[in-house]
Amino acid sequence: MEEILNINGLSKKYGRIQALNNFSLTVKRGEVWGILGPNGSGKTTTLGIILGAINCDQGNFTWFGQPISPVNLKRTGALLEHPNFYPYLSAEKNLELIAILRNVDSLEIERVLRFVNLYERRKHRFQTFSLGMKQRLAIASAMLGSPEVLILDEPTNGLDPTGIAEIRALISKLAAEGTTIILASHLLDEVQKVCSHAAVLSKGNNLFSGNVSEVLNQQDIIEVASENLTKLTEAISLYPGFSSCRTLPSHIEVVFTEKTDPALINTFLFEQGIVCSHLALRKKSLEKYYLELLNSKIAQKVK
Repeated sequence: MEEILNINGLSKKYGRIQALNNFSLTVKRGEVWGILGPNGSGKTTTLGIILGAINCDQGNFTWFGQPISPVNLKRTGALLEHPNFYPYLSAEKNLELIAILRNVDSLEIERVLRFVNLYERRKHRFQTFSLGMKQRLAIASAMLGSPEVLILDEPTNGLDPTGIAEIRALISKLAAEGTTIILASHLLDEVQKVCSHAAVLSKGNNLFSGNVSEVLNQQDIIEVASENLTKLTEAISLYPGFSSCRTLPSHIEVVFTEKTDPALINTFLFEQGIVCSHLALRKKSLEKYYLELLNSKIAQKVK
């Protein structure tokens, strides 16, 4: 696939604070990247640099194989920080002003408003919109000009569950139409549900970058329960591929180094004289992997 964005060794300091440290990333056409990390991890700094709003101290990046320029930036649309519109103007009038500034045909306004499901509210003032509606209007403004890439900074920040679901649905719809998307978020569930790829940042350092599905398929975790957890633990440790076991009040969690069929485990335990009252396969979540990465980083510092 065509390389849309190539980031090579970006670093940025604010005084003594290392906001970004030797960060590299390659985004290809059609991918949905989530840049994940807590506040202060370097997410917004990264987006600011690749959009030309912030100068980096070291490193470089290219858009569509070329250095940043007004020409290739026109092929991108961005939503940074909070939506910023004139409160007393309608959704339609706000988009008309943006269309003029970007030299975009005003006929596109209807298309983007319909896409974000705000066409029926196009005559209403921005100040009357809910937070979710304001965020959807911001995405509509970023879509003007039919950009090949959308860059979204915390697109669901501050929204209620309904608003989060609406924005998530919009991102998924855009991705399905072939738009390349780069979004920054501290919400792991959001990234897991909408992104094909993720980069995990912590205090400017890149802990991981790659395919989300590969992370989630790294290990199988089996939840098992029976009358005697001690006997169950001893038996399950003899099963091929056994890695580790954690005992909880009502069941045990077993990690295997390779893909495991719960039915075969059930048969194996039954042959050992153990009847399972509960047996379920649970995939590793992005949240668990993220916490493991952070804990590993902390442990390295302690050493």
